[in-house]
Amino acid sequence: MERVDKVIGSITNLSRNDVKKYIKKKLVMVNNKIVESPKIKINPEVDIVILDGKALKYQKYIYLILNKPKGYVSATTDNISKTVIDLCPTKFRNRNLFPVGRLDKDTTGLMIITDDGNFAHNILSPKKHIKKNTM
Repeated sequence: MERVDKVIGSITNLSRNDVKKYIKKKLVMVNNKIVESPKIKINPEVDIVILDGKALKYQKYIYLILNKPKGYVSATTDNISKTVIDLCPTKFRNRNLFPVGRLDKDTTGLMIITDDGNFAHNILSPKKHIKKNTM
């Protein structure tokens, strides 16, 4: 169970304060009932959330596959170079995305970008015995 304002914020690019404004204007519904408070707890995997007349689709984690071009660093932020996160669609930027693994700045190739820490750990941890292909 999660707070309705947090769930809506994770689905949209709205801040929690913006979500509270929608709630105050009675533009948020859960299971066809108007939400009166941002503190209401919901199950985002089961409950139907409607924001300003549009149903929102909850997705717990995001997995993006990216063909990393030369010139981008495999990081979430960098003060000098563009990062692989800069290549991700803006609609996912509020999701705390990070690259799984690293490629050198001038190396191109497949990268996975996600917000699922367990998934990343399971494929990167030496204890999991996932074989890496080094060409």
